[in-house]
Amino acid sequence: MRVSSVGKGLRQIPSPRSHFCEHISNDDEQSYTCRQRIYVTCPHCQRSLCLHHINEHQIIIRSLLDSLVNRVNEYRYELTVTLSIPSTSQTVVNNCLDELKDVIIPYVQRTCCQNDVKQEDVNRVQVFIDKMFTIIQHIHFYWENHKKEKRSRSTDKMWIIIFAAIVIFIFFVLLYLLRPVYRPECLLTLRDVHVVITGGSSGIGKELARQLLNEHQARVTILARNQQRLDECRQDLALGNNERLLCLSVDVGQSYADIEKAIQQACQYHGNRPVSILINNAGIFYARTFEETTTDDFEKMVRINYLGVVFCTKACLASMRQHGSGRIVLVSSQAGQIGVYGYTSYCSTKFALKGLAESLQMELVRDNIYVTVAYPPDTDTPGFAEEKKTMPIETRLINDTSGVVSAADVAKKIIISTQKGSFSCWFGINGFLLECLTSGAQPITSILELISQCLTIGLARIIIVGLLNTFYSVVTRKSLKNNKTK
Repeated sequence: MRVSSVGKGLRQIPSPRSHFCEHISNDDEQSYTCRQRIYVTCPHCQRSLCLHHINEHQIIIRSLLDSLVNRVNEYRYELTVTLSIPSTSQTVVNNCLDELKDVIIPYVQRTCCQNDVKQEDVNRVQVFIDKMFTIIQHIHFYWENHKKEKRSRSTDKMWIIIFAAIVIFIFFVLLYLLRPVYRPECLLTLRDVHVVITGGSSGIGKELARQLLNEHQARVTILARNQQRLDECRQDLALGNNERLLCLSVDVGQSYADIEKAIQQACQYHGNRPVSILINNAGIFYARTFEETTTDDFEKMVRINYLGVVFCTKACLASMRQHGSGRIVLVSSQAGQIGVYGYTSYCSTKFALKGLAESLQMELVRDNIYVTVAYPPDTDTPGFAEEKKTMPIETRLINDTSGVVSAADVAKKIIISTQKGSFSCWFGINGFLLECLTSGAQPITSILELISQCLTIGLARIIIVGLLNTFYSVVTRKSLKNNKTK
């Protein structure tokens, strides 16, 4: 706001003969004759206000001050509470208001009561008024920014709500599309359930039979080739379980007719109970390189490790369909998920079980028959201890990186997975990483299983590649080559 005067060498500013500004006064302009004219220009409407008389001068200045006080007080709440402006600006306004109340208003009242108003007095009031208007402009600026930010926040909230709605919609769509392909009912009890175990005369199979008989009170039929081991197994397990245990000598890889006959005999022995659970555990193991493994060895391993599973599964299907449900367990190996030096014949037969299981599960799901593939690591069994004596040194060093688990732990987890109807049964951290990497197109039975595989497959790939590098470094070690040549 500017002030100028005429009569003492000051430049005159033309003043329109009109009403005062709304924010200053609504009184009509009155004409007075005086020897001094003072003009005040409003910075808001740019109108020139003429101070014709001392009394009019007093009224205008008081009106200006009252208007400024009211306007500052109106914005003071917004300034101190609503708006997030710097504290220094709040301090400036508070100091200015204090100056207005304690200094300027008493000063104006005192000078306006005199007969003459000096130019320096008007200038002093003018400087203060300019300061007040500057503060109000700053408050306007902060207030406009606040309203813009508020509108922006409301717009952001709207977009956040829309985005959240889209995400929720996509989540439920994915939840529907990626739902478990089937939901097996958990077998809460295995009491008096007929379980057939192949290769159950020793190792994992024998431990499975022990836990099913002693802990779950199931009825168990063991199929194995070696009659001597079967007799020893019966003596070991029959204590208190004589009526619920049947041991039959049969080669699962030779004749399907013999297997079918053995299954019928087992059902009759257990009171015409159909087979509810089949655990294909029979298998043989040769730790030799491809060149050292004969074609007869390959054929023998394929017949027992793969065709034995096919024959036994086919022989038990009619019994399971008669019962209206069933569980089929295929005991594979971690060597059925990753190729290892010296396991060319063994890995190929164990890899085949996964493809068989995936196709078989899709065919049997409508019959309420569920397939489980177990991938145990090296297990502390008499057979593994015997084979370790003759296996290549490279194979032994690679096996030492994963450790050995007990047959009791393997058997316990296989039984739990069978009860749940899980498609895969893995062991330890290495088993989990291999399961994530080799899950591929296999069916899932829970959303948690799918989420864990999706979240860890990248990390699992990195870890397994590092593990493979270790295996290859063992195989390519020069000292091992020298030992073999000697």
